[in-house]
Amino acid sequence: METLGEYLKSKREARNVTLEEIAEATRIRKTILVAIENDRQDLVPPRVFTQGFLKSYASYLELDESDVIKRYQETLEELEAKNDKEEIVSQQPPQKVLTPIRISVLFIIFILALASWFFKSPQEKEEVSPFKDIHKKESAELLKPSAVTKPETVKEESEGNVIETKEESGLPAKGEEISSVKEAEVIEIEQMVLKVVAIEETWIKFQLDQNEPFEVSLRPGELLRVKAKEKFNLKIGNAGGVELFLNDKPLGNPGKLGEVIDLTLPE
Repeated sequence: METLGEYLKSKREARNVTLEEIAEATRIRKTILVAIENDRQDLVPPRVFTQGFLKSYASYLELDESDVIKRYQETLEELEAKNDKEEIVSQQPPQKVLTPIRISVLFIIFILALASWFFKSPQEKEEVSPFKDIHKKESAELLKPSAVTKPETVKEESEGNVIETKEESGLPAKGEEISSVKEAEVIEIEQMVLKVVAIEETWIKFQLDQNEPFEVSLRPGELLRVKAKEKFNLKIGNAGGVELFLNDKPLGNPGKLGEVIDLTLPE
């Protein structure tokens, strides 16, 4: 069956289009295009970005975008099913095979053990009987009373009010804090969320914190969310064609239509 990469490559070659032409027109790196055509899902960006790349690729070659996305989703489903199957097989314990030699050894051990017990005197058999010891042990445990010590309660009367005092047991009372034990501090690292809404067609190069940069092509009406802990570094190809929201706070258009800008958030 023809894979997604084989399908796209055949369509591109049929139109005499090179990868360099697609990369220049769509602003997608050539290495990503090569990974897509070679079905190297381990080398492409996360699903949301790859779907955007595939739409741009299909649009440039005048292919049905929905059909291309459908093929991509089917490819991911097949890959996940294959990985699940391999994981189940790897988790199964190896089965021990009883070879004729192992069967012979086990049979000899069984015969020797049976002969050793058979030739013992009745008194020795009674002494080594495991059931007798177990029965005695269970009986002793059942008959042994459990000691329960309750703290002594002393009632004193003071001006008509009854005050109950309990003998100290060496343990803290209910609700009392143990001074030697400190609660572990839970530190949550909050992530910033940047939402990009495309008004016009544009491309954006992202670098989230110190991670590897990547590029995305957006069309009017498309929305993209990215997360970072410290900062966002952006290079926007059409600054007036997008609206930015940082943690749901509207930032508006970062520039003019057709303007290419570099932007760091938070500023």
